[in-house]
Amino acid sequence: RPPIELAVSRQEEVGLLGVKAMDFSRLTARRGFLMDNDTLDTIVIGGPSYFAINPEVQGRSAHAGMEPEKGINAIAAAAKAIAALRLGRLDHETTANVGVIQGGIIRNGVPAAAGFLAECRSLQHKKAKALADEMERIIKREVKAAGAGVVIKTDNLCRAVQIAPDAWTVVTAQKALKTVGIKARTTFITGFTDASIYNNHGIEMAVVGIGARDEHSTAEHIHVVDMEKALAMLIEILRLSAA
Repeated sequence: RPPIELAVSRQEEVGLLGVKAMDFSRLTARRGFLMDNDTLDTIVIGGPSYFAINPEVQGRSAHAGMEPEKGINAIAAAAKAIAALRLGRLDHETTANVGVIQGGIIRNGVPAAAGFLAECRSLQHKKAKALADEMERIIKREVKAAGAGVVIKTDNLCRAVQIAPDAWTVVTAQKALKTVGIKARTTFITGFTDASIYNNHGIEMAVVGIGARDEHSTAEHIHVVDMEKALAMLIEILRLSAA
């Protein structure tokens, strides 16, 4: 007999949930540093607006061998929608992606349900919002054309934010890095860090590096010399802050 295919539970996003749930009224600090950048010679001063887009496609089940014409394939409808989306790096400050797709229960059944996890982000909030709206429109159009239905849940998890290149946290980090022979420059990223949440709440937060390489891969590592420089930077930041 062929192996039985089991349904896999929907994979949910993880990360950044703790800081979003924090009671910021309990914090008295108005400045801070986040050690979440990779390179030591850059200081991140801005992050993107981030939209999580979660469509649930509804089709109609049927026996795939006996009467497939009675069914509406939710996976096929979802695939049509995904194929029509603009994905990848759309410009220097805007990206879009589909990271997860799941659906179906058995091989010989027309799947009645499918879902996928999409996202878009941009350093300009209006651009990110416009892209999220575009993605919703395309998904609804393509799913409807396939004869299926869809419910889309979209969450704006963070709003684009930036701090000034001469902000106190930036200048302090640059001074600290200078003591270990690093001339750091400021930069923006379309990645998402806790710093964006803090800055959204009015707490000035600069993102400094730790020297990580090949991050988010099975080859992720840090050279000892970079770890030592990051530690020296942190100690100097604390000394300058205390002063």
